[in-house]
Amino acid sequence: MGMKNFNYIGIDGQHFPDVMAGSDTFHELDFSPWIDSEKDFNISLEWTLPEGVVSSGNYTVGAIGSIKLSPIRAGFYTIKCLLKTERLVNLSVFKEQRVIETILRAY
Repeated sequence: MGMKNFNYIGIDGQHFPDVMAGSDTFHELDFSPWIDSEKDFNISLEWTLPEGVVSSGNYTVGAIGSIKLSPIRAGFYTIKCLLKTERLVNLSVFKEQRVIETILRAY
């Protein structure tokens, strides 16, 4: 088991590091660009995987979400992460949701 945390931006969007089909690797997503550490709390992530990719676990530490991805065959896969937060604004709490899409290329 390894950790891949060298994400990159391609012309088609944000990518997780490329992997070999059949691998079983943790990938990290830093969601700090989408949150305000002083205002956001109760942060949670929900992952949606396309057909052809399975996961055997995920966890969150601070502003880093990690998910173990295993692509079954070669191809490009869009991994969706639903980021849920509650934000404190002028003593009021607002629930927010953002979908973050990251591409996984398996070869």
